[in-house]
Amino acid sequence: MVQSSQASTHNDILIVDDTPANLRLLLQVLQGAGYRVRAVTNGERALAAVRHSQPELILLDIRLPDIDGFEVCSILKTDSISHQIPIIFISALDDTNAKVNAFRAGGVDYVTKPIHPEEVLARVATHLALRQLNLQLQQANKNLAIRLNELETTNRLLGQEIVARRAAEERNAHLLAHERERVLRLDQLLNEMMIISGPLDLTSVYQAIVNGVTRVLPCVSAALARAQQANTYLEIVAVANLSPDVVGIQIPWQDPFLGRVAAEKIMLQWETSPPELQSTGETLAAPLIVGDRLEGIIVVVEATSKISFDHADFQLLRLFTQQATIAIQNTRLFEEVQHLARIDPLTGLFNRRYFYEIAQRDLERMRRSRGSLGLMLLDIDHFKQINDQYGHHAGDQALQLVADLLRQRVRTADVSARFGGEEMVVLLPDASLEQTLVVAERIRTSIATLTIESEHGSFQLTVSIGVTIVSGKQLDCELDDLIIYADQACYAAKHAGRNQIKVWNESVITIQPE
Repeated sequence: MVQSSQASTHNDILIVDDTPANLRLLLQVLQGAGYRVRAVTNGERALAAVRHSQPELILLDIRLPDIDGFEVCSILKTDSISHQIPIIFISALDDTNAKVNAFRAGGVDYVTKPIHPEEVLARVATHLALRQLNLQLQQANKNLAIRLNELETTNRLLGQEIVARRAAEERNAHLLAHERERVLRLDQLLNEMMIISGPLDLTSVYQAIVNGVTRVLPCVSAALARAQQANTYLEIVAVANLSPDVVGIQIPWQDPFLGRVAAEKIMLQWETSPPELQSTGETLAAPLIVGDRLEGIIVVVEATSKISFDHADFQLLRLFTQQATIAIQNTRLFEEVQHLARIDPLTGLFNRRYFYEIAQRDLERMRRSRGSLGLMLLDIDHFKQINDQYGHHAGDQALQLVADLLRQRVRTADVSARFGGEEMVVLLPDASLEQTLVVAERIRTSIATLTIESEHGSFQLTVSIGVTIVSGKQLDCELDDLIIYADQACYAAKHAGRNQIKVWNESVITIQPE
């Protein structure tokens, strides 16, 4: 029995299949891996089961006795309560149209029958992990909203404090002026906290941090140095009102000023700025700590040495760094979720859904420019025999090697993705048919030289490649049409003996899949 160390009895999975043998196999595999499983045999019961208790993932057959799996998936995806449940289609249908319709309906993955337990467990674990990361991101956003509400409450209290202190203006005008300045600085701090929480990429967050700290503290320049390579040095990654040449400078961990701030994780004040900043004036530095790990250091430099940072400046900088670390944490979590949502976990190539986004943009750009665009679909020859004879681990190894080779052999502007199973697709923007064929042949011959060593022996790989091209003369061609054409050409290559390339034309339509 295949076991999964990542399974949990808290994972609730719903199986929808009217074939008893498939139900028994899926129940045996998933329950044996530690999942909690429910099973129904038609679409109406599936919808009722979801309404009664939402599962964390659904395995859905396409052919059902009442309503088909496409309609069940569409109904669930249009429901505000169930639309986030990941749905994996499991079907004996292996044609491109069925797969395209499955993803159009809202499915996240597609597994063809006969069922391979290892593949099902791997895909279930991947999509449960993606769901968990999405839930974590939602929770992080809720936590941020709570933080903002707290800051709004603080702002209201500060407003009340301003009103109260205005009543004492006649008694102590100097004190009132001081308090007004403090309130304004706190208000500026709140505004900057909102600004640095907005960007969704680290580069923009770093820049927002250094820009914001110059508006909060009495300084005209600032820099952010990020800890690198297991805390062996600091690298300046963002500056405000400093020479752009400063960005990229590396500061050794033994630096007497910034090195001490990094090592001891404390705030320090210095009479002169570090020479790497190419500036003068009194300097204040504070660590950015995410959890118990040093993310980096914020460094602020005064315009001249005539003004000293005071206790209020220390407090403001401490509050500012706390919000900066929250913004960095949220951005890292967002980038991690975005990455996992775009990447196939086995091969490291883009997944089918993200490929569709990129390809659609390039196709629309081609239409505007009346240029050309190539597309090739690769299918590993005899892949089922590889799995059967050498094991699924060898099959996974073959997919990974082909993916690595694609990354090496395609052009920088080309986009490679795992389309499903042993199929991979390459999009070649601004490529003619001749250029596309050159790349395809380079890939085919390189793969043919691969030898894979497995515990059951060594074997070699070949691929069949289908190629299609669209140019300014075919502006009405849709992306799904291009994929179908490439798929038909790939079948023609297999029909002709495999390990070769075929270009789509009207004649290959008559060749049926094997």
